[in-house]
Formats: sequence, C-alpha cells, structure tokens
Amino acid sequence: MDLLQSLLIPHSGTLIPAADVRDFTAHTSNVRSQAHSRASEDFHNRPRGSHISVDLDPNMDLPLRNITNHTPATMDPAADQTISLEEYDALHPPSENALRYRAGNTDHTPRSIHFSPPAIVPLPVIETYGVAAAEFNALCQLHGLRPMFSFTEPAQGCFGVKLEFGEHLCEDQRPFPSKKQAKEIISQRGLEVLSNVELPARTKRKSEDPSSIDEENWIGLLTEYCQKNRFPPARYKDHVANNVANQKAGLALTTYLHACTMTTDAAPGRTFGSETAVFTLKAAAKRSTAKEAVLWLRENAGLRVSAPAKHRKTEDGPNISLTDAANHLTAQTPAQLVATRSLQLGFTPPSYQMKPVLPPDGAATAAWYVAAATFLLQDALKEPRLGGSVGETGRCNGQKNAKEECCKLVLILLNQILEERRRALAVG
Repeated sequence: MDLLQSLLIPHSGTLIPAADVRDFTAHTSNVRSQAHSRASEDFHNRPRGSHISVDLDPNMDLPLRNITNHTPATMDPAADQTISLEEYDALHPPSENALRYRAGNTDHTPRSIHFSPPAIVPLPVIETYGVAAAEFNALCQLHGLRPMFSFTEPAQGCFGVKLEFGEHLCEDQRPFPSKKQAKEIISQRGLEVLSNVELPARTKRKSEDPSSIDEENWIGLLTEYCQKNRFPPARYKDHVANNVANQKAGLALTTYLHACTMTTDAAPGRTFGSETAVFTLKAAAKRSTAKEAVLWLRENAGLRVSAPAKHRKTEDGPNISLTDAANHLTAQTPAQLVATRSLQLGFTPPSYQMKPVLPPDGAATAAWYVAAATFLLQDALKEPRLGGSVGETGRCNGQKNAKEECCKLVLILLNQILEERRRALAVG
C-alpha cells in the first residue's frame, strides 16, 4: 500500500500519485457517463431537421455522432437551413412513378416498361379449307403466272406473308396463327387483283386440238372395255370443291373447281380419281379419272393399247379359242398375263394385297413384303381353287418383286385349269 502511494504516474503532463489517478479516473468516468446520457436524450427529443449544440468539455473525447460543437461566437442562426422530409415534399411534390415506387408497385414504372415490351398476339384461328389458294393457283395457270409465297415469323407462332405473281405484289404482315391461314387470306387478295386483269390473248395452235392434247379417248376406251367384257358401265361421281367450303367459310369465289371419282366392276374394290385433284372444267376431271382407270387396266387386266379411232378397222377380228390363246401371251408383264388368262377362262382378274414383313436374318434393312391374289366370290364358286388367298409368296424385297412373284404362282394355277379344260374338250 505504501508502495502504491509513493508511485508517481504521468497524467495530463504532470506526475501525480497513483492513488489520486484512481480517484480521478472514477470521477471522470462518472462525468462522461452523465454527459453521454444527457446528449443522447437531447438528440432523440430534438425537433426533426434541427441541429443540436452541446457544450462539452474540451478534455472529454466522446464518440457522439450528429453533434456539432458550436460556440456562441461562431453560431449563425441563418446558416441552419435544414428542413424535414415533409417540408421538402411540400415544396417539391414527388412524381407519380416515385409514389408508385415508394408504395412498392413497380409494374408500370419506366424501367419495367422498357424491359418488358408488349407481346405480339396472333389473330384468332379460323377454319380454312384451302379453297381460295386452290382457285388462285388455277387462275394463275390461266394467266400464265407462277405465284410465289414467302412467310415471315416475327414471333413464335405468328406469321406474316408476302405474295408475288407476275408484276403484282400483295403483302399482309398481320400476325396470323398459321401459315395455312396466312396463305388462304393472301390468296383471296390475289383473286381480287386477278379478277380485274383480262386473260392474255391466246391464238389457237395445232397442239391445242383436243385430239392431239389427249392422244387417246380415255372415256371411250374404258366404255368399250366394259362392253366387251360384259361389265356394267363405269360409275362416275362429280365433286364441286367450293360448294360446301363456301357455305362454311362464307367465301364468295368466282371460279368453281371440279373433281371426279369413279368405280367399275372391271376393277373391284378400287376407286379411281380423287376429291382433292381439282380442275376448272368438269370434263377435264372426268377425263383424268378415266385415264387413270385405263392405265391401271393395261397394267393389271391386259387392256391393250389401241390405235386412234380413225385408223381402226370396223370388222371384228377372229375369235380366240383356248388352243391358240398362247399366241397372244407374248410381250406381256406377269400381271398382264394373269389378267389375260383369267379373262380367257371366264374369270375376273384378281386383286393383289402386299403386306410389309420383317427382313430375313442377315438381309439389309429394306422394304420386304409378302403378296397374295384374291379373286371374286363368284369366280371362287365356279372354281374352288380360286377361293381365299391365291399365290401367296414368301418375303420379297420390294412391292414390285413381291407382286411379280405372286403373279407367277397364280399363272401356274390358271395354266393348270386351262390344261384340264383342254383335256376335257379332247375327251368330249
């Protein structure tokens, strides 16, 4: 204790006993604590937007914030120009976007609008039938024009279209929901343009003669074939492409397109022509269907190519008997041989069915088929061996090879029937 009292400690530039420093430190801490409490209380209770002037001891180093040490000599009442936030808003009203931002609503602020452009909304979907596009193409053919459609896609699922034909240009960049609908709408505009354009003058050329355009009279050939083989006349059915479509779509088009389909007992189970193959003339549609039937009969039923009518002889040729039938079976395909032999025996040429099958082991991946021929029920009643599937083949590479293999097997059976009839005639 004596040592502590005799110990001198420097303090504020002088040496004082250690016991006096301890009492002075306790006193200083108490003073600082009281000053800090008064300053904090005055700071929280001060008016908003005002300064606080506190006279502090220069020797007190208090870490107080927002307290300015102003002496009466330096204090200027005019220098205190601080105002509150409410007073600033009254002098400077905030903008509408600032009020939205303070309220937390940023959906329509300029920044959100800048980074969120409005989406492109396509037009409503309407049911189209392709009638205007088909009629426009047919009308372009009459004018000798070639239409060119080009599409743009400004957004996903939204299409614009531009149509060029000859010296004319039609464009519609509305957002259509599909290319088909865009093509249909722009074709209607193209029809309006071409309806005011006269057809070009066309001089009649030698090639435009009907007898030279169609090398053969397809309808007459089909009728003659049915009469010779005692088949009923072919049954034609006309289709007008625009009737139903106009009623549903509300279109008023100027040109009607025609299609034709046909069935005949000479080719049972088959329908020739198509409802989608349209023509501007009904006769052209019927002629195209008859041509398809004649070409099929030549390939599958042994219908021969005949010369034009003006070169045909009027007298009938000699009757073909069973003994000299082989003289007429040369230079024909297997399907034609089967058709010719069937007609000689009094049967209707068969129809062929091809079914795809898996390739054999080790074979390259390709189209493999099995084929079989089917005769009419009335022929099967005459000859039981013609019932069901006749000439069924194994796996063949390609439909053509499968059909030829089937025809060879059917021809073997028909030749057996022919030989049996020959023997029966020889015995009789």
